[in-house]
Amino acid sequence: MSDTALKERVTGLEQFMMELAYETTKTTMAVRQLSEEMKDFKEEMKDFKDEMKDFKNEIRNDTKAFKEDIRNDTKAFKEEMRMFKTELRSDTEKLKKEMNKKWGELANKMGTIVEDIVAPGLTRVAAEYFGISEFDFFAPRLRLKSADRSMTREFDVIAESNDYF
Repeated sequence: MSDTALKERVTGLEQFMMELAYETTKTTMAVRQLSEEMKDFKEEMKDFKDEMKDFKNEIRNDTKAFKEDIRNDTKAFKEEMRMFKTELRSDTEKLKKEMNKKWGELANKMGTIVEDIVAPGLTRVAAEYFGISEFDFFAPRLRLKSADRSMTREFDVIAESNDYF
């Protein structure tokens, strides 16, 4: 092999070695950069996981607080409804008693209608229809008691004259 051929070969090998060294340096730099990026990515992922963990804890705590608020509100509402029902029952009972009293008063008033309306006009009716000008006995609201309760009687009006009772 000649010197020239050997020089060409050595020059080719040197150039190849330089290109190989350059490519190796480039690859080493790329691997180093990728390694840094992976390290940064891992840190970002760790930060993200920590943030997600914190977020989950916050949501869990908010949910617990919300449930507790709902429980308390429900309890307060039930107590309020119980008090309202009690008050409503009491008011209804009062109204019922009041209405019974009013009905009793009305029934009493209806029971005295004869004494209040008919009795005062009985003298005129007796004179007009029976020719009676004066009663020998006249008594509104007369009650005759007896030892035997079945014999007790109550009369709205009793009027007596010579021919009529």
